[in-house]
Amino acid sequence: MTFTAKSKSELGSTMATTFGDGDQAIPPIDGPHKFIATDLYAIHREDLTPGSGLSAGRMRLVENENPLRPESHCDIAYAGALALRAGTLAHVQPRIYRL
Repeated sequence: MTFTAKSKSELGSTMATTFGDGDQAIPPIDGPHKFIATDLYAIHREDLTPGSGLSAGRMRLVENENPLRPESHCDIAYAGALALRAGTLAHVQPRIYRL
């Protein structure tokens, strides 16, 4: 997957749906896996249409620094999102590339 604004938006939507529905839980911020939680919380939505609120207009994902792992760049969160995406695409036939 190429990380474009569109693909990141799709991954963000997948994460929001999964965590919002309670299908997956975010580890506690004060637990032993808090670096995962801080990585997930480092990603948030930004409204590109001023004054319209988060429920309308165009959105994009914004990545803040993980305070516990600054080198992460939300890698843990995106790895989880890619795994969630792969799970929803289980019925898709993989592409076979011939050299």
